[in-house]
Amino acid sequence: MCQEFPKEKWVDARREDVLDAPYFHVVFTVPEELNPVIYSNQKLLYDALYHASSDTLRELASDSKYLGADIGYICILHTWGSEMNFHPHIHAVVLDGGLDSKNHWKDNGEEFFLPIRVISRLFRGKYLAELKHLWEDGKQLEITLKREGK
Repeated sequence: MCQEFPKEKWVDARREDVLDAPYFHVVFTVPEELNPVIYSNQKLLYDALYHASSDTLRELASDSKYLGADIGYICILHTWGSEMNFHPHIHAVVLDGGLDSKNHWKDNGEEFFLPIRVISRLFRGKYLAELKHLWEDGKQLEITLKREGK
């Protein structure tokens, strides 16, 4: 009980920092087979993960087929899963809409404006393109395989 008041005060202060706007939560992840390569090349491949996820959101949102607007979003890298296993992935908090070419707010109401299958497909292509770009630039990716239980 002695910490109840300070905690409530802290929560209230954080509420003042948050925009009162609807948003969606999107997670970008890669196949677990890539984990040893990512673990051994964290700087390069975390950057690639950020670029691929950010470019995916920006490209699809700007397409008039989906929204036709510049959106706001925040990407956060998580490197471990809930079971404390190495599981690199990006959490994106995406505003419910964005600004069109005339700086007017545009949204699709209650529904997320981007189809998940389209996001998945484009993200996969962009991440593979990032890997290919690293390869073509002569970046030497290390591969360290860890044995289970060792």
